Amino acid sequence: ADQGYQVVRKIRDTAQGHVLECVLVDAKKLAQHRTRRVIIKRTEKALHNAGERAHEPDCEMRELVDHNILTEAQVLQKITSDNSMLGVYIAKFIDFFESKDAYYLVQEYVGDM
Repeated sequence: ADQGYQVVRKIRDTAQGHVLECVLVDAKKLAQHRTRRVIIKRTEKALHNAGERAHEPDCEMRELVDHNILTEAQVLQKITSDNSMLGVYIAKFIDFFESKDAYYLVQEYVGDM
């Protein structure tokens, strides 16, 4: 139960990591967000910093991607935290944290992607 979340399953791989279905196990976060199920987008820092997509180990070709999880987290937090009408149609921002190797964007669970 790292950072107050427990992994239920991996939903899918992404260009720079994967999406996990998780449950909140931290009582304080649970009371604050009033939702138990969340998704966590895990993005590898090395791929993010290089602007590259994950690839097979024996593949020498690199594919560039234009995705910035840091900007995504900031925008999502802004548009879903101020109770604006737009925020009711988008999975809400729950949390953002990082480890040595990855960024983690936590959002409200609204179904498989």
